Amino acid sequence: NEAFSGSKDEFLVALGNVVRARGGIQKMAAAIGKTRPALHRALMRGGNPGFDIVYAIMDELKFTPSFETVAEATKTKTGKPMRLRLARGSSKGRHSSAKAKRR
Repeated sequence: NEAFSGSKDEFLVALGNVVRARGGIQKMAAAIGKTRPALHRALMRGGNPGFDIVYAIMDELKFTPSFETVAEATKTKTGKPMRLRLARGSSKGRHSSAKAKRR
């Protein structure tokens, strides 16, 4: 379970790096029903993908989104705010719902 606390651009670049490491943009684009150029633009710095694209990618990678409030996140041992936690886990299908994480 790695926490992400960077900017939107850093998140998109990091997600793009994972996609490239797991078979490439072309393979992911085909899997989620998008074109390679559209997915490439979405995952670059300054990209502006809709949540549906981000969720489809995360679902295909078997990542489960988990969200925390900034107040809860600042209780971490590092003191850095965490806004989104990406955990690799089993997915229950393309339309599975993300559950809010409460502590």
